[in-house]
Amino acid sequence: MQYITQFFFLISTFIFAAIPYRQPTNYAVPADLKCKTEIDSITKKLVYTTADIEAINEGGEGKLQQALVRGIIYDDIALDSIMYIPPIVVAFIIDKDGSIKGERVINDLTHRVGKQMLEIIKLFKWTPAKCNGKYVPMIKTQMMIIDIAEQ
Repeated sequence: MQYITQFFFLISTFIFAAIPYRQPTNYAVPADLKCKTEIDSITKKLVYTTADIEAINEGGEGKLQQALVRGIIYDDIALDSIMYIPPIVVAFIIDKDGSIKGERVINDLTHRVGKQMLEIIKLFKWTPAKCNGKYVPMIKTQMMIIDIAEQ
């Protein structure tokens, strides 16, 4: 059994609403992209995929990235047989009151890191998205890339 002696973490936070990628928007959004909605496949409720003001965690995205880097525990994950780990992707809904609902792991070859990511995400206080001056539920997706280097 090989032991992995060093991990290099390349954390890239990409927030996008559905599988087509889009950048986080805390700036002016063109009118044709504002306040788009869809029915969530898990909760069967209407959620926003874009909004005038996107939902954000307390402390900002950098604080969330730091928490993910420091909080994920890899010791009990059998990575010795894995040559490449595809991006780990989780999604969740920030409801009108800032609570997290409808969390799900979309892609996680390790079968554990995605669950840990969601637990860390739920520790943060979230400010809900706003559309036309009203708080709205918004779906967000968080992606994490792990680069494993063996010595």
